[in-house]
Amino acid sequence: MGYPALIAFPPWRAGDGTRTRDPQLGRLMLFHLSYSRRSILEGAGFEPAKPSGNGFTAHPLWPLGHPSSATGEIFAHLLKSKIIKYNRPIPILSSILQLLVMKPGCLFILATPIGNLQDLSPRALKVLKEKNLFCIENTHSLKKILTSFSLSSPQHIISYYGEKEKSRVGKILHWLREGKDVVLATESGTPGVSDPGMYLVRAALKEGIPVVPVPGPSALSTALSVSGFPSTPSIFLGFLPARRGKRRKLLKACGNLKATLVIFVPPHDAISLLQELLEILGNREATLCREMTKMFEEIKLSTLSEFLQDFQSRKEIRGEITLVISGKK
Repeated sequence: MGYPALIAFPPWRAGDGTRTRDPQLGRLMLFHLSYSRRSILEGAGFEPAKPSGNGFTAHPLWPLGHPSSATGEIFAHLLKSKIIKYNRPIPILSSILQLLVMKPGCLFILATPIGNLQDLSPRALKVLKEKNLFCIENTHSLKKILTSFSLSSPQHIISYYGEKEKSRVGKILHWLREGKDVVLATESGTPGVSDPGMYLVRAALKEGIPVVPVPGPSALSTALSVSGFPSTPSIFLGFLPARRGKRRKLLKACGNLKATLVIFVPPHDAISLLQELLEILGNREATLCREMTKMFEEIKLSTLSEFLQDFQSRKEIRGEITLVISGKK
C-alpha cells in the first residue's frame, strides 16, 4: 500500500503522450503512490508537475505523508465540489480518505528501572497503564514491572532485541502509520543507550512520526553521578567490541584523551578486561559501580590494579558492572 498524494498536472502534454492537453490551470489528481516513490511526497507547498523522460515528476499540493485532519477536510471539500479528478479508478476511496484524515501514532521511548522498581516515574507508570502495544528487549522484565504495580498486561507485546532489531522495524512502523501508539522499552534503563532502539527511532523520525521520550533511570548517568569524576568531557563506550583488535584500537584512541571513560563490563569478562585496561591505559583511578540501586549495591573508588586484585580474589563475580575511569592526566 502506498501514500495518497494530491498533485497538479500542468497545461501541457506529457512526454509519452498519455495525457491530453488542458488549457486551464491544470487538473488536481489523486495518485496512489508506492513506497518506492515516496520521494515525491517529500516536498512541501504547491508546485506544478514538471515533464521528465518518463512523463511527469509530480510534487504534492500539500505534504500528505501524514496529513492533519484539517488537510483531510480540505481534500473532502475538493472531492465533493468535483474539483479533484482521478487519473484512474481507485476501488476503495473510503480507505484512502481515512488515511488522509488519520494521524500517525506516537513512539514512546520508555525508561525503566535499572534495579529498584521504585525508581519508575509516575509518567512512566501512566504510559504502562494506558498503552497497548509494547516492544521490549526482554518480555519477562516488563511482566515483572506490571505485576509489581498490579497492572494488566497490554494487548500486544513483542520482543525487540539485538538480533531482531532491524527486521522488526517495518512491522512497528506499520502500526505507527495506522495511528497506533507504540512503547519501546529495554530490559532496564533507557532504550537506545547501549540497548536496542536506534534503528526504530531513526526510521520513525525520517517518516515524521512523533517520538516521545519518557525519561528515567540510566546506568550511564547514574554511574557518572556517583563516580567523583568530571562528567564533562566524558566518553561512553558501553560494551566494548568483542573482537580483540577492534577493542584494543578503541581503547588506545580513547586513552589519549583527557576525558572520563564509562564502560559496561560483563561480569564473566571482568578480570580479562581489567588486565587489558591496565596494559593500555595504565593504572588509573576508577570508580566501580556494581548492582546499582539493588540490594547488594557496590560503589567504590580505587585504581584499576586494586580492582583487578579484588576480582581475582573472589570466587565468583556477579551483577551488572559499570566502570568509570579517569581521563589522561
